[in-house]
Amino acid sequence: MVDLSDLGVEYEQLLEVFRIRKICEDIASWMINEKCSLRMCAKELGYSKSTIHKYIHTYIKEFYEEEYAQIVTILRWNRKYRFCPRSRWYGAPW
Repeated sequence: MVDLSDLGVEYEQLLEVFRIRKICEDIASWMINEKCSLRMCAKELGYSKSTIHKYIHTYIKEFYEEEYAQIVTILRWNRKYRFCPRSRWYGAPW
C-alpha cells in the first residue's frame, strides 16, 4: 500500500500518490454527494466494483477517516434497504 501522506519520494512515486489521491477523492465525493450505490459509483467513474471496494477499504479508510465513516453509513443503508428482493420494493414502477 502506498503511503499517501509521504510526499518526500521520487518523482514516479509522487505521481502514483497523486493519482491514488485523485481516485480516492473522486470516489468519496461521488458517494457522499450522490448517496449512490457502489455499482452506480463504479459505472459513473468508470472503475470496476472491486476497484472501488479496494480503494474504499484501504486508502480512504486510512487517509480519509471522516469520508470513510460517511461512506460506510451509505453502504450499510444500501445493504439494508436496497438488498431486499424486488417484491419488497415499494413504489417501484414494475
